Amino acid sequence: MWARRASRPRKRGPHGYDGVKRLCGRKRMTLCDAGGNWLESVVLPANVGERAGALLLLERVKAALWSHNPTLIWVDEGFCVQRKRWLVEQLFGCWGRYRRLSRDYEQNPASSRATLQVASLHRWIR
Repeated sequence: MWARRASRPRKRGPHGYDGVKRLCGRKRMTLCDAGGNWLESVVLPANVGERAGALLLLERVKAALWSHNPTLIWVDEGFCVQRKRWLVEQLFGCWGRYRRLSRDYEQNPASSRATLQVASLHRWIR
C-alpha cells in the first residue's frame, strides 16, 4: 500500500493542501498484490493523512474484493534505502507512461480512479 500525490491543473473538484510536502492536489492511495498488480485505489484530497487514507482504502477493499479478512498487508513506514524497489513503485512507474496519469486532469475523483483502473487493465492484458 502506498500513497502518491498527483499534480492538479487549475480545475474545479475536491483537492487539498499537503502541509508536509507543501503541495496542492490529490493523493492516490493504492493497493497491489505480491506480483505488483493493481487491486484497488482511492483518490483523496492531499490534506487527508496517509493513515486515514489507508483505513478508507482497506475498508473499500474488505467490502469489495475479499470475503475473508486479509492476513498480511505490507506497508512502507517511511523512507529507507532498499536494494529492491517496492512493487507498488513499479506499478506507479508503469502508470507514468500514460499521459492522462502524469497529472490529475479529471475533476471528479471517480473519473481519476477509473483512469487508474483502465491503465492497470492495459498492463494486465500485455
